[in-house]
Amino acid sequence: MNPLSKDKSKIDRTVYRILMLVVIVASVVGIYQYREIKALQNDLQSNYQRAFFELTNYVDNVDNHLSKALIVNTKYQRNMLANSLWKEASFAQSCLGQLPISNTALDNTERFLSQVGDYCYSLNKDISNNEPLSEEDINHLNELSTFASDLNTKLQEMQASIQSGTMKMKDITGEAKQVFGEKQQDKPTNLTSIEKHFEDYPSLMYDGPFSDHVTKMQPEYIKDGPEITKEKAQEIVQNIISKANVGEISKIDFIDECSGTIPSYDFNIKIKDHPERQITIEITKKLGKLLLITDNYSSGETKISDEEAIAKAEKFLESIEMQNMTRNYYQKSGNRITIDFCYMQDNIAVYPDLVKVEVSLDNGAIIGYESHGYIMCHKQKRDLPKVNISDRSAREKINKSVEFLNSKLAIIPLESGKEALCHEVHCKFRDREYIIYVNVTNGHEEKVFKLLVSPNGTLSI
Repeated sequence: MNPLSKDKSKIDRTVYRILMLVVIVASVVGIYQYREIKALQNDLQSNYQRAFFELTNYVDNVDNHLSKALIVNTKYQRNMLANSLWKEASFAQSCLGQLPISNTALDNTERFLSQVGDYCYSLNKDISNNEPLSEEDINHLNELSTFASDLNTKLQEMQASIQSGTMKMKDITGEAKQVFGEKQQDKPTNLTSIEKHFEDYPSLMYDGPFSDHVTKMQPEYIKDGPEITKEKAQEIVQNIISKANVGEISKIDFIDECSGTIPSYDFNIKIKDHPERQITIEITKKLGKLLLITDNYSSGETKISDEEAIAKAEKFLESIEMQNMTRNYYQKSGNRITIDFCYMQDNIAVYPDLVKVEVSLDNGAIIGYESHGYIMCHKQKRDLPKVNISDRSAREKINKSVEFLNSKLAIIPLESGKEALCHEVHCKFRDREYIIYVNVTNGHEEKVFKLLVSPNGTLSI
């Protein structure tokens, strides 16, 4: 072979290897850069989604607070709502500014949130000076409330579409003019496949408005009771399972002793015909009372009515010696129903003493239970204050614009940790239902809640 040809062949192979190496390096660098760009894009989309979800939450709060502001009738409640509105509107503005939407598309919504904040700030000063709401103030609140409700509905629809996968965060820019632009009457957004609406909440064990207070207290009901053994607690678990109608026990495993605010023994239960099923039960170390049941049971086809399920929950409470409990609101999620119960003293609803019972709608089994409120607060007999404000006087103290539905006496917890006996006034305004609690001692409006009524039940917020 010609030496020159041999040298040329060797050079060609070397050049080829160098070119291949360059291609490989370029490919690796390209893939790395692509992955880095994709990671940055994903981070950006995650930040957009977080900002959007937080915006939706703040606008929801603005909507709720504005609707309450239209019916409250005392300086204290108006002051609290004005403060909350100013803060929530400011937070919403901040989240709005983080979304990838042009400034022109945001003009109207930004103006609305700014007006809510500024107006409530000035309103708060008038309230502090004991100046009553003028007719102009009320009209302004009505206008703000109407727009807030409309905006809230559209944002909730968009969030539901994002969560269901029918809409991506990158589509927000395209939808922005419809949702964030000028208000258009009778022109729905073009979002499709939306299955969840504003009244749908995923929580299975909703605690209601009277639950946050219990975290700062000592368990009143069991504090002086004797402590039981782990073995005794296991016997109680076996008895409870037999009454819950969940099936035959194949095994009970002791998990741990919980030493939190309510010390308890925790157990895991296996069911004979459902080996994949996980049931956890907590029994208080003092007095041996049922504290919690969680069950991952997947309910089948609905076979019993809501009223039948409620009756089974009531029967279960009686079987574990929970006396004088009355049903309050309930919520359905899938084929499960969760019912709120509260203790009754002399026909007075004692809301701090709360119990939640969850029932499967396929077979009526008890698949959830929670009694933290009851364990923390329950007393056999409370000393009640003198009723200085009659039921009729309580009705006269609330806003004259609302339609009265009914009223009853109830004990509610206050932020101070104390309790108050109140007239629970159930009323209606603009096709929305509200509960107003008027203190029987001094006539103050202690609490205001809006009721969200849907085919799945009722929530109070």
